[in-house]
Amino acid sequence: MAFFEQMKAGAKNAGSYALSQAEELQNYRDQYSALSDEALIRKFKSSSGARKVACAALIKERGLHLD
Repeated sequence: MAFFEQMKAGAKNAGSYALSQAEELQNYRDQYSALSDEALIRKFKSSSGARKVACAALIKERGLHLD
């Protein structure tokens, strides 16, 4: 039974991590939503990780292109 308890704990930790990442992404999206299109594209080009993903989502949502 110890194996299944460890699997359960691992799944719980993975779920907590995924939730924290989703919250972080939503915080960045909220923060960047007020940026102009040009500022958002500049932020996208200079960011990485969750910040870049948030910018990309907003750029797509606005129908912009990264040419």
